[in-house]
Amino acid sequence: SGGATCPSLLLEPSRTNLVTQSEYLGGFFDVSKGVINYNVTTAPDGTNSAGKYIVNNGESANSPLTAYITLSPNTDYTLSLFVKKADYNTANIRIYSVETGFSTNNFDLSNGTATADQIEDYGNGWYRVWATLTTAASVTNSQIQLIRNAELIDGTSGIYIYGAQVEQGSYATSYIPNHSGGT
Repeated sequence: SGGATCPSLLLEPSRTNLVTQSEYLGGFFDVSKGVINYNVTTAPDGTNSAGKYIVNNGESANSPLTAYITLSPNTDYTLSLFVKKADYNTANIRIYSVETGFSTNNFDLSNGTATADQIEDYGNGWYRVWATLTTAASVTNSQIQLIRNAELIDGTSGIYIYGAQVEQGSYATSYIPNHSGGT
């Protein structure tokens, strides 16, 4: 075998990424409180396709990159995102429904930790972080957010982001790229 190891299978349930344009995040998220500069650093897949999210100067330190998404009642959903330290050390992601409240995962990119241990090291400074929410019996308003936390907002500093995913289920599966609806 020349040192080859045994083949392995990845056994995961079949899921769908509900985030349209999962790598062109400005096509899915509302970027009115900031900007995403694209193709600025090497993404976890080895291509030069990751973006840098920068909050506009004068906005709140907690200005979210927000997307509105339709969620079904009484269902588990998991939001995941690849993040890497650019200028900021900390941030958080949130999956939210008015009726249920929210599930938040705060993460520290300087040491690779998260409040709920929902973080995976992908190497080269990249981490995949996730948060899970079980929706209520009725759902009328749902959002997913990347929120910058309490560091200087100067209009140039930011955080690297790549590959957003929202899927039905109580844990994150392997990343599912989705390029529907645009670039």
